[in-house]
Amino acid sequence: MDKRIEEFIMREELMMLTATELDAENCRPIDFPESRRVYAWVRYPSKAFRVQALAIAYTRTAVKIRFSNRSS
Repeated sequence: MDKRIEEFIMREELMMLTATELDAENCRPIDFPESRRVYAWVRYPSKAFRVQALAIAYTRTAVKIRFSNRSS
Protein backbone atom coordinates (compact mmCIF):
# COMPACT_ATOMS: atom_id res chain seq x y z
CA MET A 1 0.00 0.00 0.00
CA ASP A 2 1.25 3.47 -0.80
CA LYS A 3 2.83 5.07 2.29
CA ARG A 4 0.72 8.24 1.93
CA ILE A 5 -2.51 6.23 1.88
CA GLU A 6 -1.38 4.24 4.91
CA GLU A 7 -0.63 7.44 6.84
CA PHE A 8 -4.02 8.87 5.88
CA ILE A 9 -5.87 5.72 6.93
CA MET A 10 -4.10 5.62 10.27
CA ARG A 11 -5.53 9.06 11.16
CA GLU A 12 -9.16 8.10 10.62
CA GLU A 13 -11.33 5.42 12.17
CA LEU A 14 -12.88 2.78 9.93
CA MET A 15 -16.64 3.14 9.47
CA MET A 16 -18.56 -0.03 10.31
CA LEU A 17 -22.05 -1.01 9.16
CA THR A 18 -24.84 0.17 11.44
CA ALA A 19 -27.02 -2.17 13.49
CA THR A 20 -29.86 -1.52 11.02
CA GLU A 21 -27.65 -2.41 8.07
CA LEU A 22 -26.46 -5.60 9.77
CA ASP A 23 -29.94 -6.61 10.99
CA ALA A 24 -28.22 -9.10 13.34
CA GLU A 25 -31.49 -10.11 15.02
CA ASN A 26 -32.87 -11.43 11.74
CA CYS A 27 -29.65 -12.32 9.92
CA ARG A 28 -27.29 -14.43 12.00
CA PRO A 29 -23.78 -14.60 10.50
CA ILE A 30 -22.66 -17.89 8.99
CA ASP A 31 -18.93 -18.64 9.12
CA PHE A 32 -17.23 -19.79 5.94
CA PRO A 33 -15.62 -23.22 6.49
CA GLU A 34 -12.41 -21.60 5.21
CA SER A 35 -11.80 -17.90 4.77
CA ARG A 36 -11.99 -16.71 1.17
CA ARG A 37 -9.79 -14.15 -0.53
CA VAL A 38 -11.79 -11.17 -1.75
CA TYR A 39 -11.49 -7.54 -2.71
CA ALA A 40 -13.69 -5.24 -0.66
CA TRP A 41 -14.39 -1.56 -0.26
CA VAL A 42 -13.73 -0.18 3.22
CA ARG A 43 -14.90 3.27 4.16
CA TYR A 44 -13.30 5.92 6.29
CA PRO A 45 -15.01 9.27 7.04
CA SER A 46 -13.47 11.04 4.05
CA LYS A 47 -12.68 8.28 1.56
CA ALA A 48 -13.19 4.63 0.57
CA PHE A 49 -10.41 2.22 -0.36
CA ARG A 50 -10.49 -1.10 -2.19
CA VAL A 51 -8.49 -3.65 -0.21
CA GLN A 52 -7.54 -7.29 -0.47
CA ALA A 53 -9.21 -9.08 2.43
CA LEU A 54 -10.36 -12.42 3.77
CA ALA A 55 -14.11 -13.05 3.92
CA ILE A 56 -14.73 -14.95 7.15
CA ALA A 57 -18.53 -14.88 7.57
CA TYR A 58 -21.65 -13.71 5.78
CA THR A 59 -25.34 -12.92 6.06
CA ARG A 60 -27.84 -12.36 3.29
CA THR A 61 -26.99 -8.63 3.41
CA ALA A 62 -23.31 -8.37 4.43
CA VAL A 63 -19.93 -10.06 4.48
CA LYS A 64 -17.55 -9.93 7.45
CA ILE A 65 -13.96 -9.38 6.34
CA ARG A 66 -10.54 -9.26 7.91
CA PHE A 67 -7.83 -7.09 6.40
CA SER A 68 -4.66 -5.31 7.36
CA ASN A 69 -4.27 -1.62 6.80
CA ARG A 70 -0.47 -1.95 7.06
CA SER A 71 1.90 -2.37 4.16
CA SER A 72 3.01 -5.95 3.57
